[in-house]
Amino acid sequence: PVNGADPWGLEPCAAGGCPTVNCVGDLCHSGPFILTSKPPPAIFQPLNPFSGGQQAGVGSDRGQELGNGGPPSTTVQEVVVTAKPKSNNNNKKTSTTCVGHGRGLQGNSALAGKQGGIPGQTVEPGTAAVIPQQFGFPSGGALAPYAPYINGTVGTAPFSSITDVMGGKSPIPGVPVRQALQQMFPGQLIIEIPGASDQGSNAPVVVNVPPGVSCPTGTSASGG
Repeated sequence: PVNGADPWGLEPCAAGGCPTVNCVGDLCHSGPFILTSKPPPAIFQPLNPFSGGQQAGVGSDRGQELGNGGPPSTTVQEVVVTAKPKSNNNNKKTSTTCVGHGRGLQGNSALAGKQGGIPGQTVEPGTAAVIPQQFGFPSGGALAPYAPYINGTVGTAPFSSITDVMGGKSPIPGVPVRQALQQMFPGQLIIEIPGASDQGSNAPVVVNVPPGVSCPTGTSASGG
């Protein structure tokens, strides 16, 4: 720069103008910017080096206007380009509707408000207790990520989600309760709903399952 003490390369114009550099107003300039009282075309505008989006007064400190008597200020504008994300229809996931027959059991309403056999879920009227193995999972914990998104009806009783697994006293002595129920009602989806009445055996079943879950025992995909 002409003036080593001024990082912008400005010094007062000598009598008769500047000998080797531009003279704008009453200052000489040899810095990196071409001074003008008008902003440059938008396509050539550099990013604003001054914090806070302020106008830069020529010959001033960074981010401040030049005091009285200074030359016209140059407006440095920022050009921001925002990329629009592409839509991806492949990310759309839909549930599968499964239809078939099952055994609808009357659930225990006294369990309402208590922690069920599905981690993180509380038993409520109108929710279901199931046998996880009938949905292809070894336990309630393995079924847990999908349980809130499984819903449907057995007979005329609807259920909004799965909150529990079946347990209690076995109807066949010496046989675990879930195994015993499947022996008694082979090939049927067994669903227990607190607050619902007994729906009997071979009741019509409609179950909606999320991606990652196959149609449970006794059902198949609607239209499949």
